Amino acid sequence: MENLTVKIEGDTKELVIRQGSALPAREPNRINIAGNILAPGNWLDIRCGDPRVDNVQFSREKMEIVFTKNESDAYSTTIVGLLKLNEDLKKFKINENHLWATADLAKFLKMNRLFFADADQCGKIIVELNSLKAKIQTEIEQSQNNRGNSKSLVATKIESNIPLKFKLKLPVFIGFGSKIFTVEICLETSDRTVQVWLESAELHEIVIVERDKIISAEINKFDKAGLPIIEY
Repeated sequence: MENLTVKIEGDTKELVIRQGSALPAREPNRINIAGNILAPGNWLDIRCGDPRVDNVQFSREKMEIVFTKNESDAYSTTIVGLLKLNEDLKKFKINENHLWATADLAKFLKMNRLFFADADQCGKIIVELNSLKAKIQTEIEQSQNNRGNSKSLVATKIESNIPLKFKLKLPVFIGFGSKIFTVEICLETSDRTVQVWLESAELHEIVIVERDKIISAEINKFDKAGLPIIEY
């Protein structure tokens, strides 16, 4: 080590001299964070924004908000907020034209009974779905020698016995409160089988209305902060 001359002033009691190589220089990390739809607004509330170099972009169709800080900087920060459907809701496959076997739907509803607004209604549907196959077979056998109109007789039997509507109560979007909506059980006979699927006009409306309401509320935060906003 070369000779050093050090002058200590004031109340300094200790001087530490380190020898060796310094740590290598490192480039700063580019921050890219994805969270729920509230994430960009929460970041803005704490870190604030600068209208001169920050911007926010959003899409109602894709259900996302992208907040970019220091947009021209190679190490800019991007916070992405995503509005996602509740996974428990998606398992019902409502409005997806998904065909269920009656036994499979009965088993699924039994395991997801807690999401019914009326648990007793769930039990009635399960009982009818489980007994439906036997009823179909009986109706077909009874009608085979009667002008071959088995399909219409089976359809009539189904409509008179099985509850065709029920209500669910669960969050539609992750991170938000529960909604109650009506679901229809749609049935169509084909030979000796029944095709079953679930539809809900109420759920379709809730998704659109709540999506727009949630995204608009979040975008309003950036509007108040004076940031440029781009919808795509």
